[in-house]
Amino acid sequence: MGKNWKVVGMLIIGFCIMLSMGVSASYLAYQKIDQMYYEQIAGIVGKVVAQNPENEVLVVQGLKELEARDVERGKEILKPYGYEAQFLVLPYNKKGFESLLWVNMMMLTLIFLIGVGVSYGIYRWLKVRLSALLAYLMQIAKGDYSLNIKGIGEGAFSVFEDQIYKTTLVLREGKETQEKEKLNLAQNIADISHQLKTPLTSMGIMTDLLLENEVSDQNQQFIKQLNLQIERLSKLVGILLKLAKLDAGTVQLKEQEVVVSTFIEEVVEMLEGPIRQKQLKIHMTGEDDVCVLRDKNWMYEAIHNILCNCVQHSPVGSKLTIEWHHNPIYTEIVIQDEGGGVPVEDLPHIFTRFYKGENASKESVGIGLAMAKTIIEKQNGEIKVANANGGAQFRMKFY
Repeated sequence: MGKNWKVVGMLIIGFCIMLSMGVSASYLAYQKIDQMYYEQIAGIVGKVVAQNPENEVLVVQGLKELEARDVERGKEILKPYGYEAQFLVLPYNKKGFESLLWVNMMMLTLIFLIGVGVSYGIYRWLKVRLSALLAYLMQIAKGDYSLNIKGIGEGAFSVFEDQIYKTTLVLREGKETQEKEKLNLAQNIADISHQLKTPLTSMGIMTDLLLENEVSDQNQQFIKQLNLQIERLSKLVGILLKLAKLDAGTVQLKEQEVVVSTFIEEVVEMLEGPIRQKQLKIHMTGEDDVCVLRDKNWMYEAIHNILCNCVQHSPVGSKLTIEWHHNPIYTEIVIQDEGGGVPVEDLPHIFTRFYKGENASKESVGIGLAMAKTIIEKQNGEIKVANANGGAQFRMKFY
């Protein structure tokens, strides 16, 4: 309750000071007014007695035995001469009234300043407490649950702070549980992948051996189909293993200087076979000195998957455009094909794992674009797709 009493103490002290000053001002005003009225009556008595010495005793007795009718009679006498209650200030006491007015104004000013000071002190205290809570909440929003505000303060905010602390504990425990589950899932997928790789490799070797022997044309075709399915399954296992590592956060992404123009040429070169087969025209534009700091291998995986998707959906003899440019905020890579674009109903799901759209090939498993999106986002980037210029347009921004 320490800080709570601090606020209460400030309020009590401020109230006591203002009350004391108010009482002091009232007492001083009363003393001043009493003195002014005494001097004013004394002046009148002196004037009357000076002119009528024989009435001195009568005048003094009149002050002690003053009655209401005497007051009314006096008002009737003064009224014709223009003396009303609010104007009955003799020149002798005019300065006294002015000084009294200044004293009251000064006292009121001091009371106001003290009130402002106390209010500002309370405001500063509240600001410090709220700033501490805001900074803590911002740390939580960034995923940092290591801070501890238990005992940061007591008083009016103690219940609120206690609830924040309890919520933080729940979030921390939830995050730790989620991380453990992700690691376990990644480990399980890795184990399964490794277990699958050995028999798949063996099956691939056996199908190759079968093809070397004399078999009927029909069986040879079956063996080739089986070999294709084994390769497809092996590729899928490899992709799932990579995704599991990315999801679990076990991948250590390196910051390497990647020259975009050279990098794009390398990716295109790896797809030279399918590009030649479809007689595609590759149009690349961009500055030669544009660089990004990213993990080159994983970035290659992402761009390769996107470019491979565009090649698959491009008509024979069409054009494939790859552009890149840099500004102070981000580096953008744009890949555009002429494959007719993505069906409108498929656009919201194109990066969803295992989603196969209307134009997907039979060999597709719907995982390549999803993995590309995951890799790009893991490297502080974003990817969007839209239909433009008679095809699909992929825009990647690396911040």
